[in-house]
Amino acid sequence: MTRSLTASNRVRWGVFVLLSAGYAVLLLFQDSLLGRATPILATFPVVAVAWFFGYRFGLLAALAAIPINVSAEYFWFGLPLQNVLGSPAFWVGHAALISVSLAIGALRRTLDRIVVQREALMESNRMLDEEIRGHMRTEENLKEAISKMEALVNASPTSIAALDRNGFVTMWNPAAERVFGWSAADVLGKENPIVPVEFEESANKLWDRLLGGESVHGIEVRRQRRDGSLIDVSISTAAWYDASGNVDGIVGVIVDLSERRKAEKTVLQERKRMAREMHDGLAQMLAYVSAETAGISVLMESGDSEGVRREIDKLNRNARELSGEIRQSILGLRIASSDPDEFATMYTDYLRDFAARNQLDLRLVGFAVLDRVRLNPSVQHQLIQIVQEALENILKHASARSVHVCHSLENGLLLVTVEDDGVGFDAELVSSAGVRHFGIETMRERAESIDGSLTVESSSSCGTRVNVGLPTS
Repeated sequence: MTRSLTASNRVRWGVFVLLSAGYAVLLLFQDSLLGRATPILATFPVVAVAWFFGYRFGLLAALAAIPINVSAEYFWFGLPLQNVLGSPAFWVGHAALISVSLAIGALRRTLDRIVVQREALMESNRMLDEEIRGHMRTEENLKEAISKMEALVNASPTSIAALDRNGFVTMWNPAAERVFGWSAADVLGKENPIVPVEFEESANKLWDRLLGGESVHGIEVRRQRRDGSLIDVSISTAAWYDASGNVDGIVGVIVDLSERRKAEKTVLQERKRMAREMHDGLAQMLAYVSAETAGISVLMESGDSEGVRREIDKLNRNARELSGEIRQSILGLRIASSDPDEFATMYTDYLRDFAARNQLDLRLVGFAVLDRVRLNPSVQHQLIQIVQEALENILKHASARSVHVCHSLENGLLLVTVEDDGVGFDAELVSSAGVRHFGIETMRERAESIDGSLTVESSSSCGTRVNVGLPTS
């Protein structure tokens, strides 16, 4: 606005200067140009005043021109006052001069108002343009945030779903599709389909709590898949609110507990198996001790001290072996149920302890990769059992001098190789003859139960190599 008013003042000053110059020329050459035309001569200063200072000053200038022109007619041209004042042309000319001054002043005022309004309009347009650009930036940021949130939700390996306050689905990510079987197109805008009929009452009570603003974290419930099967899930929720502060919907993170339940079941079954094995081993040991004790008593009665010594040594040796087996089983069970972050350390300690107790030259290669991967509890458990079975087979059958246990990562799989330099066996001959090797079959079944694989490479006098591939999280 200030810049426009300055420009307007410059225009008025320019017009004023031009009119003043013109007026000076007329004064110098009035006789040759206008003759006796005093009203016309007065027009220029009056118009200039009206243009530059406004119609009020222009009116005063027009009125002041009357006595000035009368004096000019009387003193300059020597006309009698009666003739000057009685001339209709004189008064008509001055009346026209007053009208022109008023018109010029009104025009100037109108132009000022137009300039002010134009500047105000330009300022409003500028502010509106800035506001529009601000809204556009906000909209772009909002779109970017929404896009990032959608990408995060869609990339999440955990099921995420959202419901409005009426219980209709408004969000359903790909993980939810994989877990429950319904696609987003099947459920969006419809009622939540995962609540079984038999759990509707408890689900409704939970929904009322959520609409009241309560959040739940890690609550375990049972929900259904599209095929009607039931699964255990853990649900954590949060509410979002409308502008009035009322709950407008609920978003939930749903964790499928199937793998956890499977791992827990596997560990429980293995504990039971190991408990039975330890119990049976102890029972056999006690029966053996009882029989040996009776034999030793007979030898003592017959005075065979050398025989007594042999039987006692044999008894001690068997007791140590059984004690080692029980200790190894307990340690393996402890590792399988340990914290995932402690698995690598306990696993390597377990192998070193096994080698020390059995006087086995065991070399660990690449075990540092275990610190870079996370294994499910069921995978940890089966890895321990497979490696333990392979080492037991080496002790019993291979007559090996050294054993290498190697670890590596390839295409998302943990590769474990147990290789010895023992006597080995002809794997092709054993396979073609239809001979069942229960230790190998047990290891292979363990690997396949967790979506892994196991192969055995061996030949006579060239040792044996057990290759295991296990999935990582």
